[in-house]
Amino acid sequence: MARSWEDCADITHELAGRAIDPGHLELIVPMFRVAHIALDTDGRQVGEANVFPRPLRLDTPTEWMACPFPGTRYMADRPMNTSALKAMRNHWQQMMAALKLIRARFLERFPAAADRWTLAHVERLAALVLAVPTYQLVRKGADAAPLHPALSSLFRVTDGLRMATHQMMFIPVGEPVLPPDSPITAEAIFDYAERNYSFHSRPVRARTEPHGARVPRCRAGRRGRSTSHSMRKWPRRSAISTPRSTTACTPCRLTPRCSVSGRSWPRL
Repeated sequence: MARSWEDCADITHELAGRAIDPGHLELIVPMFRVAHIALDTDGRQVGEANVFPRPLRLDTPTEWMACPFPGTRYMADRPMNTSALKAMRNHWQQMMAALKLIRARFLERFPAAADRWTLAHVERLAALVLAVPTYQLVRKGADAAPLHPALSSLFRVTDGLRMATHQMMFIPVGEPVLPPDSPITAEAIFDYAERNYSFHSRPVRARTEPHGARVPRCRAGRRGRSTSHSMRKWPRRSAISTPRSTTACTPCRLTPRCSVSGRSWPRL
């Protein structure tokens, strides 16, 4: 059964043994994860397979498939969530319309970003985008109506950007961190994500179906052979020669161009 933070005291008591007032929720659940447990009108949780807290994840039918797109995730052991990808495609126009409005308001507050986007500007804008659906879910007197799928999809896409920019500033693993005032472009963020395997989420056992998942047969196997995750383990990246790419294989990462629809992202 889906839960909401209207039951914050009950949920925190069940999970941590102590009831926490909703006003203190962000002490234990970061802002960018507060919306994870919510449902959209498609019946899918905003956080999809990465719902936090994990015990609140619902058993939702999900399609998974090995990534057929060039790049670090090409035919990797960890499949991509095609259910979330399809939702993103279906609501792309609405997502971009909402993003355009939020971006305009952001530039009113931070006009310097219009001439020179920095890493901190992008991370701050991403957090603002995540706050829009999150606020609808936690504001006082809010109804329990599910989110529009355009908002839940926009959240997932933008959260990937937030994670990448956060890693660039604070996680010195693989390469040195960058100062917040570093000039940045969409291409630079994408290249960083590729170099540091940011398109890979939690490990998923290749020979078994992920929790609550429906794994279709994938026709993107080597030499055109139809292959199922539950029958055969995909070859590791080291066994496959793949070109560098400017496309991505998940709906939750910033890319210069959407690999599915072919549409370009709005330029920073």
